[in-house]
Amino acid sequence: PGIGKTTLVEDFLGELTAGGQPCSIARGRCSERLAGAEAYLPFLEALDGLLHSPGSQPLARLMKLVAPTWYVQISPQGADSSAAGLMDEIRTASQERMKRELMALLKEISRQRPLVLFFDDLHWADASTVDLLAYLAAQFDSLPIMIVATYRAAEMLLAKHPFPSVKLDLQARGVCHELALEFLTTDD
Repeated sequence: PGIGKTTLVEDFLGELTAGGQPCSIARGRCSERLAGAEAYLPFLEALDGLLHSPGSQPLARLMKLVAPTWYVQISPQGADSSAAGLMDEIRTASQERMKRELMALLKEISRQRPLVLFFDDLHWADASTVDLLAYLAAQFDSLPIMIVATYRAAEMLLAKHPFPSVKLDLQARGVCHELALEFLTTDD
């Protein structure tokens, strides 16, 4: 904790934005308090951030159409008259359906501009989130999408977290690169 992982990534994302690079950036954090208890929490937070960013009206319509089970989880209740019906759909939605919906949504978002998904403290992510990351990353080779994640490797090993095996698989396919960090100074 405190070596500068999050700061390093935020500086990178800030340089992307300041450099005039047209891209969408979505951020999701994993929570120590909810470690493993809240399925898809970082994805929900990232989508919520995109949905509530300036000029997101077209995204809200797109999300309702392409990924309704995700939309209902992050939209304000009662903001849409069909929300009750969608809530019933969510209760019965399979994880496979949710994966397909999210992939379709990310494809549409990244057609407009490249997308960067930043997930902080992945060592606290639930198994469903890691499974979803593996599913998505396996299909990103032809899409302008980058996932950046910070995590503490030692905590993952101690907790027998599922991400290290997913990371090895993604590295073997050449779609994952790890940057191990030491303590960073301000100059770094």
